[in-house]
Amino acid sequence: MISAQKLTRGVKKGEATFLATMVETTEDVGTSGVLPEERKGVLKEYEDVMPPQLPKRLPPRREVDHKIELEPGAKPPAKRPTGWHHLSWRS
Repeated sequence: MISAQKLTRGVKKGEATFLATMVETTEDVGTSGVLPEERKGVLKEYEDVMPPQLPKRLPPRREVDHKIELEPGAKPPAKRPTGWHHLSWRS
């Protein structure tokens, strides 16, 4: 376990940083397979995009392949996106 100050210092130095937090909960989030009714409704409503079993292969090709055209020789900007806290965008 480390302090918030040590964590921040490591992130600023560019060190590989991993953070895990534990949250106490009163709700049973185990693998019992029992879902609250409101979650069942959401899963049922979006069943076409959230199937219970994921496919084992990629979807079929579409007519249009989308891609981002880059300028030849252009480099990505060297600054981080604005409006993001320095810890929130790193995983």
